[in-house]
Amino acid sequence: MPKLAKDKCCTGCLACKDACRHGAIQVVLKNGIPFPKVNTDMCVECKLCEKTCPVVSPISKNNVSDMLVYGGWAADEKTRYQGASGGAFGGIAQSFFQQMKSPVVFGATLDNNHVRHIMIDRFEDVPLLMNSKYIQSNTDGIYHQVALCLRDNHDVLFSGTPCQVAGLYGFLGKKRNTEHLWTVELVCHGIASQEALDIAKKVHHFDKLYSFRNKEHGQAYYVSQCCTYWDGDERKTMKRKDDVFYQIFSTWLLDRKSCSNCMFSSIERVADITLADFWGGAKKEEDYQLGVNLIIANNQHGNLLVESADGIEIYPATLMQAINSNSNLYTGYKFVQYHPLVLFPNFFRKVLPEKVRLAILTRKYPWIFLWAPYKLMTKWYATRKKKMVMKKYNDVL
Repeated sequence: MPKLAKDKCCTGCLACKDACRHGAIQVVLKNGIPFPKVNTDMCVECKLCEKTCPVVSPISKNNVSDMLVYGGWAADEKTRYQGASGGAFGGIAQSFFQQMKSPVVFGATLDNNHVRHIMIDRFEDVPLLMNSKYIQSNTDGIYHQVALCLRDNHDVLFSGTPCQVAGLYGFLGKKRNTEHLWTVELVCHGIASQEALDIAKKVHHFDKLYSFRNKEHGQAYYVSQCCTYWDGDERKTMKRKDDVFYQIFSTWLLDRKSCSNCMFSSIERVADITLADFWGGAKKEEDYQLGVNLIIANNQHGNLLVESADGIEIYPATLMQAINSNSNLYTGYKFVQYHPLVLFPNFFRKVLPEKVRLAILTRKYPWIFLWAPYKLMTKWYATRKKKMVMKKYNDVL
């Protein structure tokens, strides 16, 4: 039988499922998190899924020396406002539609309290793929669709988490080396289980999630990182301190286990272009309030797209500024992977009263003292890893 990534290492990219030509890989949910499972009755042991899996068969990454770093935002004011930070992805995607002969764009969209990857072929649909989504996107079938678009000579822009881009590269194999494919990754802080949103829905009694971020009061995380829900026909934005989803998301206790030891959160990036919030990277304070993106072109192919995109405004920055603003550019290691609720999730679901478990997940007093040491150790490790990166790439920084 094929040896896929173990549960603690599996990213849930589902590239293995798309690669299987015999329908032998099914998706099973464990605590609301999707994992592939091999149907031994249907498997012919071709091992194509093994070759596709970016964890079992690691893909090549970009050279740090080739990175070009920018700060920037969408040139269009509305697009900038709609974006989670500076709307850079929206600006790049809009330029892609205007400049390419036969463009299609792939990305994650929010659909009835779930997130899934879709393809768009119209400029007007770019907003569907904008703004942050903090739960795992369903990519079932999407890599096969990308391959078909490339076969039909479309110009393809694919966006997703680094592990999803790695899954695409694993699926395409040598066919990834085409001038018609561009990939954009976000700097990922971990993927929360669907359960986190389901719990928030139950606590706040909302019908439908509208968005995970709202920049009505600026880009600063303490005002922008808050969920907006539909309550009947009315939209309501939570205060961050009261938002159960963000309380759970920020603990990492319901993340995928692989997100606490992410092999793709390294200074050597996977995609052609990396996007993130540029905390502290604005040239002027008023720019920061409107939203600023960190934009890294990881190779020449990606840089050509960034520099030719008239839908974004950019200014030069440094890799040192980039890593100062976002630790997940160089490490994804979290000590919370050793927290009892993460090590033994099923046991504590059974033995803990629902109110107590919710209090632990949301860091209520006194349970915050059980969680705080893991956070402090994670910060210590990030500081240590940053020094190692600075020492290794001193000439580039």
